[in-house]
Order: sequence, then C-alpha cells, then structure tokens
Amino acid sequence: MDLCLAHRDILPFAQEELFKRLDIQSGEGLDLLNRSIASSERCKGYAERAESIFLGQDVDLDRLMQSGVFNPRELYSMSTLNFSLLSRSCLNHVTPPALTLILSTDRFQNLRRIHLYEAQLDEALLLPSLETYYVQRTIRINMDTSADFKSANLPNLRRLTIAHGVRAGSVGQLYDSILPQLNHLTLSSLCVADFEHLLPLTTLLQSLRIAFKNYNERLAKVLKQVSRVDVKDLLLFHGTQREYSDTW
Repeated sequence: MDLCLAHRDILPFAQEELFKRLDIQSGEGLDLLNRSIASSERCKGYAERAESIFLGQDVDLDRLMQSGVFNPRELYSMSTLNFSLLSRSCLNHVTPPALTLILSTDRFQNLRRIHLYEAQLDEALLLPSLETYYVQRTIRINMDTSADFKSANLPNLRRLTIAHGVRAGSVGQLYDSILPQLNHLTLSSLCVADFEHLLPLTTLLQSLRIAFKNYNERLAKVLKQVSRVDVKDLLLFHGTQREYSDTW
C-alpha cells in the first residue's frame, strides 16, 4: 500500500496486483472494497479479473456479490456458504431483486477451485468449470435428491475432498453421481458405512487419501474396502485414541 501512495505512475500496476488475490478478513474491509469498485471503473475492471478470493470467518458472501463483478477461478471461505449463491439455479427461489440482477449474469461460473469450511446445501451446485471441491462440513437444508451432486452440473470436477465427521452422520448418496468421474479423492473422518458405500463407486481414481480413527473392530472392514480400489497413489492416516486407567 505504501508503494501505491509513493508514486502515481505505478498505482495502476500495484492495484491490479492487489486485486488478483483478494484476502478479505472483515465486513469493514469488504465494504471498503465494494465502495472502491463502485467509484472507480479502473478498480471495477481489476475486480473482474480477480483470480482468487479468500473470505474470513466473519465475511458474508452476499455482500461480496453486491458489486456484481467478481468471477474468480478460486474461492476460499471460512464462513458458512449457501450453494444457491454460487449456482444459477438460485433464480428459481425467492431472491431479493438486487441480488437476482447480479446472479443473472452467471457470476462464479469460471470457478475452478472451491475450498469451504461449511457448506449449506439448499439446492444443487451448478458450476460447469469446477475442477476441485473441498468441504470441511456440510449442512443439508434441501433433502430432495435433486440437490445431490450431479455429473451433469459438475462435468469437469476431478478432485474431491470430504471431511464430514462421524458425528454429522452419513453423507448418504449425496456424491454418488460424481464419484465415477473423479481422479483424486480424499475422505476424512467419515463413518464406516460411508467408506463401504463410496469407494466401490470410484472407477478412474489416480490417488486416494483416507483419514480414519477409532474404528476398532470395524477398521478391518474399511481396509478390506480400500484394498479393492484400483489406484496408483494410496495414502492412509489412522488415528488412535489413548487409553487411560479409568477407562480400562
């Protein structure tokens, strides 16, 4: 920033570099960004060419979309994100007019990579360019099967990471349609039933990474299922829980 203020001639170059990879950690920072875009055609042009956006825990994606210009290749979010904010199909739902106008321009359709802490599945994810999807936690709002991940909606998806957590329950058939097209799959802390259900559906895997823990006698079932997968690169993480005298 000091460099930007030092010389007017290099200001446009510095601004363009800053806009390429945006790291937004607060609502105040997001408001300042939106005001800059609204008041400057040059900043608006830089925002349209932003390559990656990182959103902190307290940043609302709704407010990010107010400018209507962002169409990055990568999106990282540490807060909760609704699928309907990324998919064009959200126009079928009750949406504020201003937001509908923004979404109708198919923003986020250039996304190649998504990394989410928490996703709210309120409708199907429709991103034809998406190649990598990572999620730490999924909350299913829409229980209809039409909201499941579909190969037709994600034709280029090749890398998937699911860190669901046993306490969150089973992922069910949410990912069934896209598993056969994947080249890289990472599964972390899923229940044994999920491993038994998901792994047989993979057919083109080049790499498989699995993290599991405290399965005790059911561990053999997971390992048996893993041994049946034809994969070039296999990495297993097995966590164990310490036993204490008061649990003997």
